[in-house]
Amino acid sequence: MESVIRELARFLNVSYEEAKRRVGSYSVLQAAELWNKEKPNTREQVEQFYKDAGFYLYELIPWNYGNPTYQKRIEPLLHYRGKKILEVGGGIGSLCISLAYAGNEVTYYDISPRLSDFAKQRFTERGLDIPVAHNLAALRDFDIVVANDVLEHIHKDALPGLLKGLVGVLADG
Repeated sequence: MESVIRELARFLNVSYEEAKRRVGSYSVLQAAELWNKEKPNTREQVEQFYKDAGFYLYELIPWNYGNPTYQKRIEPLLHYRGKKILEVGGGIGSLCISLAYAGNEVTYYDISPRLSDFAKQRFTERGLDIPVAHNLAALRDFDIVVANDVLEHIHKDALPGLLKGLVGVLADG
């Protein structure tokens, strides 16, 4: 986790100590409080909430690198080799990095520009050629689509279209 906090410090242009403080002091309750304050109801409001969700920079580091539940969820995916994989809701890029190191052709997608920028920095620093997609409709021929911890964040009116779109990116979709 320390190395990812160092990456975050570089991304934010702050000291390691400051990045570590921000990650350590963040609580998921802060996201819930923000949600309750903003009260997004419409499809557009929910989408904007997650586009602006910079707090995930702090939440996802301990979740991706210190949480046994997350590790248990992704473990089966790490056995794939030579697959073309799309990760939707890729967050800080941790799973994409692991899947690429396992020998897969990976594409990253997240609605948040801030998270996408951080993930792209992480890919570049590792010399990984992981495309950052901005339009799901333009993607095709994937063997696997991963949407870990994503669907519960999608507005109920947007969910059917998203699911149809995800099926459409599959090679046999």
